[in-house]
Amino acid sequence: MALGIAAPFDWRSELFSVHYSLAKLFCTESVFDDADAHIELAKSHTVDDAYDLGLVMEMQAWIWYRQRRAEDARCEALRGLEVYEKLGAERDMGKCRNLLRQIEKSIETQIFPEEKGSQYIGIVNCSLPTSGEDSPETPLEDADGYFIDERNAVRSLFPKHVL
Repeated sequence: MALGIAAPFDWRSELFSVHYSLAKLFCTESVFDDADAHIELAKSHTVDDAYDLGLVMEMQAWIWYRQRRAEDARCEALRGLEVYEKLGAERDMGKCRNLLRQIEKSIETQIFPEEKGSQYIGIVNCSLPTSGEDSPETPLEDADGYFIDERNAVRSLFPKHVL
């Protein structure tokens, strides 16, 4: 009887989550070859799931941004933003717009996040609107889940779940 009630196990979703999480971890640790490999594997598990594809595009943009590949990161962030807009994923659109602002500011100033140890503090260097429709309703956070202090243009020393 229990077999008829239980939902089938979703391997695609599990494999996506594993590879996405590993890509995020390796990006945070500045191990970019492994981050690139795992984001590609995560991408291979996004078939028929536009939201997961948007997540992969946003993470790929973060990886390339951390690698100082700003133009590639900008293109990928725009693609991720387009996916989120089609889905109406407001919160994700806001995060992706913030990433895009950081990337564009880095292109202008040639200031990028620190390579090593930036999981705790690094240069964010972005100009953010204070009012209007693009103004964030919640505190800004980067792909690693750390708050961004827009006044001081640095990430908080602690992840959001600690504060």
